[in-house]
Amino acid sequence: MVIPNSGTMAICADPTGAVFGFWQAAQHIGATVENEHGSMTWLEVNTRDSAAACEFYSKLLNVAVSKMEGAPSEYYFLHRDGEMLAGILQMDANWEGIPPHWMSYLAVDDTDTAIERAVAAGGMLAVPAFEIAYGRMAVLSDPYGAHFSVIK
Repeated sequence: MVIPNSGTMAICADPTGAVFGFWQAAQHIGATVENEHGSMTWLEVNTRDSAAACEFYSKLLNVAVSKMEGAPSEYYFLHRDGEMLAGILQMDANWEGIPPHWMSYLAVDDTDTAIERAVAAGGMLAVPAFEIAYGRMAVLSDPYGAHFSVIK
């Protein structure tokens, strides 16, 4: 679909059922700020078939795949020329009833403050804040049910 004066987009689904989009920029190049408070900092696909996802995205995006050693669950990185681009998380029984999906992570200066602000604005806390090797994170949803993660 052409978005006049902006670019061209396509909405697709991978072989595991996770929906994602492509964007070919014209006048609107997309995000220019990353890894700062309120901006995108990470993306990952959560799927029940990480092997299929690894094969699909490595070929589609011409990226390398490496397994994260020591992770509490099966996890892979998509990377190119040493730059980490996204992750693939193998969903287990704890994810029962949740379909495969892409999760976006927004950088925040303070995870707990971000949770308070999201809830005050009508959002919901889906997964309480917890620590991982990369920082303190939580999963939230907006008032319309779209889920996203925040991480400090």
